[in-house]
Amino acid sequence: MALHFNSDHAGNSSRVLTGTATLASDVQGIAANQRYLAKYRDAIAAIGQTPERLAEEFSLAYRIRPERVRGW
Repeated sequence: MALHFNSDHAGNSSRVLTGTATLASDVQGIAANQRYLAKYRDAIAAIGQTPERLAEEFSLAYRIRPERVRGW
């Protein structure tokens, strides 16, 4: 799998991680994960979502084992 991150707010630098992804069945869903909500609750609301609705749309969690990183 490949996962892309902007490394600054303007998207001027990017990082791409490639590696192996496995389904993480032991991870709490978004609506039940208090640490996740503490960090992202305002951002979830800013895109017009609720934690419950977001959890329905993104119901699977994956654990990623990075193998390579590219950046520019």
